[in-house]
Order: sequence, then structure tokens, then C-alpha cells
Amino acid sequence: MLLARFARRSRLAFLVHSQRLTHSLPFRRSPKWAVAHKYAAAMGTTKLLGIESQVGRTGAITPVAIFEEVVVGGVKIKKASLHNYKEASRLLGGGGGVGPKEIAYGTRVVVKRAGDVIPQIVGVCETEIGTPTDTNSHKTTIEVSPPNFCPACGSATVVDEGEQVLRCAASPPSKCPPQALRSLAHAVSRTALDIDGLSLARLTQLKEAGLVQTCSDLMRLDEEENVALVTALPGWGEKSAENLVNSIRKKKKKENEHDGVELYRVIYCLGVRHVGVGGSKIIGDLLEGSEARFIEGERESE
Repeated sequence: MLLARFARRSRLAFLVHSQRLTHSLPFRRSPKWAVAHKYAAAMGTTKLLGIESQVGRTGAITPVAIFEEVVVGGVKIKKASLHNYKEASRLLGGGGGVGPKEIAYGTRVVVKRAGDVIPQIVGVCETEIGTPTDTNSHKTTIEVSPPNFCPACGSATVVDEGEQVLRCAASPPSKCPPQALRSLAHAVSRTALDIDGLSLARLTQLKEAGLVQTCSDLMRLDEEENVALVTALPGWGEKSAENLVNSIRKKKKKENEHDGVELYRVIYCLGVRHVGVGGSKIIGDLLEGSEARFIEGERESE
């Protein structure tokens, strides 16, 4: 006997009720007596208003589609990542016959929430293509082609061999404001230095005030003159500054097992591409082992 019941709002579970049949099922599945069927994702259509280029921590430049607010699955959305410019061209390029590098302003696109969570553009509504005579804006077309220069700092853009991701080639990366800011946010994150009280908004505030530009500047915020400057910033105050100072000083001193910073966290906070937490731990173990062997060798030579 096959039963069907709702497991969640987004899917249906089919269950085999008979224990005799459960053990005789020919396919290999765990558990054999249950299989889930996911409903088709809810979709909506909306008008495409533009494409923005966002710069990430590693310099990756991601095209983001901006469209009129639409409700999909009970959630209001008005932007969605296009992942990379090759994917953007596949989804949008050539829409309405405008050409492979641009699309008519106001073209209607199909939007869904991938996994019922992430906004995603599925494609263009071929029956509702925008035209250059759209009266809602002075724009007639929207560029789909990748920029030759970083929209944030003006540095040249490159695509590394074997990749499809467009990147800002600013050298050093700290010259690019979004890269510098997100690198700081990465450094203070829970898996890196784990410094409390530094949200992206507060890091932006500290950076604009000239107090923090690099990771090393973060560890100097507990100095007396810097504490006074932080306390005077809008929205801070003595208590917030005190909490920040205490968090930083705990990372500098190892008075107990909960203080200090493990070597792998320092490596991870550097934000080296392709080096995650696991890789940082491996490198940290190798470096600590090398240091121990070096110290032992020094003692033997004495």
C-alpha cells in the first residue's frame, strides 16, 4: 500500500506502508520505504531595470539583475545574482533581438526562488519583450557585456585561465574599496579572528573615519588614542568601545585556554583564495611542526 503525505509545504513524501513490501523493493535507497517529490518552484514575471556589477572580497565581479519588485512564494524580491557574465549572456543576451551584448530596457523576465530561498532569473519572457521606446526611463537598452574596468576602483579586469569569473586586478587589492572592506569583514568573522562588535556597517564607519584600513589596524584599535576616537563615533559610546577593546585584547594575550588566536585562524583571516578553514589548519600544523623542529635543532646545536 502506497501512502502520500505532506512532509513540508514545498514537497510531498511517498511512503510504503506494508513492511513486507518494504524489504522486497528492488531499488537501492535509504530508507527504501520513502521517497520525496519536490514541487515545482513558484515563479513570477517582472520588468528588468538594469544590471549592476558587485565586487566581492576576492575581486570577483558579479552581475546582479535589478528589476521591479515582484512577489514570489510570498516573498518580495527586486534583485537576483546572475553569477557571471557568461551566464548573464545566456539568460538575457539577445533578448528581443537587440543583440548578444545588450537587452532592451523593460524586458520582462521570469524569476523564481531556487530551493525556495535564493532569487534566480530563469530567462526572458519572449512574449513580453521590452522595446527601446519604453517611456518609464531614459534608458533604451541594458548592457549585458562584462566591464573592462572595475566599477569600484577603475582597475583593469581579468579572467584567470580556466575560470569564468571576472576579477578586479587592483594591486594591492586594498586599493579597491569593496575588496578592502570585505577583507576586513572576513578577518573579524567567527571562523577567523572572531572579534565581537564589528559588523559590516561598523567596519565601514571605522574605515571612513581613517581608523582601519588593513587587518593590522584592527589589532591597534585598543590603543588609548584610538579608543577615544572610536568612542566619539556616532552610535558607539563607552560601552561599545570597551567591549571591542576587550575582544581585541583577548586575542593578543593568552591568559587562559579561551584567549589568544590559533595559528590557523591567522592564516585564514589573510583571505588567500582557495584556502579555507581546513586548508588553513593543515598549513598551520605544518608551520607549527617546522617551528618545533627548528627550536629543537637550535637546542641540540648548543
